[in-house]
Amino acid sequence: MAWEQIAAQLNSQTTIYSLAVYNSRLYGSTSNNGRLFRLNAAGDAWEQVCSDKNGQTSVQSLKVYGDRLYGGTGSQGRLFRLNAAGNAWEEVCAQLDGQQYIYALAVYDDRLYGGTRPGGRLFRLNAAGNAWEEVCAQLNGQTYINALAVYNDRLYAGTYGGGRLFRLNAAGNAWEEVCAQLNGQTFIKSLIIYKNRLYGGTGSHGRLFRLNAAGNAWEEVCAQLNGQTFIDSLAVYGSRLYGGTRTGGRLFRLNAAGDAWEESAVELNGQGYIFSLAVFSGRLYGGTYNLGNLFRSDVIESTNIGRKVIMSNLKADAFREIPDAFFTSRSNQDGVDTDGDTYIDCQQKTATIRGQRVQCVGIHIGSNTDSAELTTVKLRLKGGNAKGDFNLINGVAYTNMGLDRIYGDYGNASDVKLLFQA
Repeated sequence: MAWEQIAAQLNSQTTIYSLAVYNSRLYGSTSNNGRLFRLNAAGDAWEQVCSDKNGQTSVQSLKVYGDRLYGGTGSQGRLFRLNAAGNAWEEVCAQLDGQQYIYALAVYDDRLYGGTRPGGRLFRLNAAGNAWEEVCAQLNGQTYINALAVYNDRLYAGTYGGGRLFRLNAAGNAWEEVCAQLNGQTFIKSLIIYKNRLYGGTGSHGRLFRLNAAGNAWEEVCAQLNGQTFIDSLAVYGSRLYGGTRTGGRLFRLNAAGDAWEESAVELNGQGYIFSLAVFSGRLYGGTYNLGNLFRSDVIESTNIGRKVIMSNLKADAFREIPDAFFTSRSNQDGVDTDGDTYIDCQQKTATIRGQRVQCVGIHIGSNTDSAELTTVKLRLKGGNAKGDFNLINGVAYTNMGLDRIYGDYGNASDVKLLFQA
């Protein structure tokens, strides 16, 4: 695998701090002017969606909450939201208690939380949805909350001044320390769930930590590789865990044995940091510093397609493909179009899970006696009229654009699933 540049610098923005998929499009938040970019429809350049607002110089974090896209800012720790028209920031929360940066955002128990600097606090969007409220004060001298993740129904945070792991206590009103510093790492810069375990990317030696089985200490999984000092971002792509690095802007992958980094992509075009990673349309994307470029993996990990079509803002036990019993035979499909082709009506199969609306974006056809030679299905995208062939890769056809109809005769297929995405 290697990086390929998809989007060059736009409007002098130097950093893509965060990436998020929203309404089937890929967005990136920037500094040095706190703007919001979107990958254009052709998929080959940034387009600016939001200009800077209220003197905020960066948007450090992005999160989809409900049906809106939110951004945590610097240098005054505000919360922005993409307006209903989708063309400008609107301010939701002003600065609170002198906190200058919202480094991380997470949805937990149906509420939006933000991790702060310089006081290492935890904020929550109030019930009225118009102001921050402080949930956790600083603990043990940790000044930054760099990352937030929900794991086993609890909210965890990665810190700086001692590379610790915090957890929101059971009462939901204070930090508790879960893991002390390990091996001199001062930053836990990124957090992710992989194979039902919580992992953390570190600085200043670019290591990979994992919460031990007892849930009370870090264990080192990967030592530093090739002089990279930070693992600024983590993502699961296909069946593997990837990390975006500095100061060489490389892409690392956890090896098959799960005990060391291996280098997957070298630095490209002088971009020294991979600050953000996201999976979009079956490819792995990276947001960079120092020219705010967007990179993409040059190959598709076929095992990824469908496997990562999950509801990213839901609790861990809802991270799954959704089986559907409607497709065991032709007679269970929903209609026949004017060309005589049978189809599944995806609009009838949308759902709300844990309060989050999802859309059908693909189909998975498992092993059965009839589908061994079925290599394509016809999909009609939302908002379109024409149907077109999509290749099945490992039994999956998938598009981030959303689907109206899926065409095909699956005979007596015994393992057919619709794939949904928030």
